[in-house]
Amino acid sequence: MSSLLQHVTVALADRSYEIRIGDGILPDVADVLPADSSTFLIVTDENVQRPHAETVLAALRESGRTGHLACVPAGEPSKSLDVLSGLYDRLVDQAASRRTVVVAVGGGVVGDLA
Repeated sequence: MSSLLQHVTVALADRSYEIRIGDGILPDVADVLPADSSTFLIVTDENVQRPHAETVLAALRESGRTGHLACVPAGEPSKSLDVLSGLYDRLVDQAASRRTVVVAVGGGVVGDLA
């Protein structure tokens, strides 16, 4: 991991979560995701697919996990039931379970959809 790694906690009571920020940390993503999860769906958009989401996908595959990539069109119009339904279809197609992790690579609309 990067020596410049920073941790930010988003305090939302029982829905709190941690954000890790650092330069060059994407190849180490498998180290911070649940060890008992072997499948992932990476949600991204066309603005960050290359190279960022593809770096995350490669890192997950190198760790022996099965990763799938779902790229949505960039922009607010993608925050729709049609696009969300397509992501659900992807999860069904990959036989997702309760242990499947959905990873957002991007912000805004991508984070909301994921």
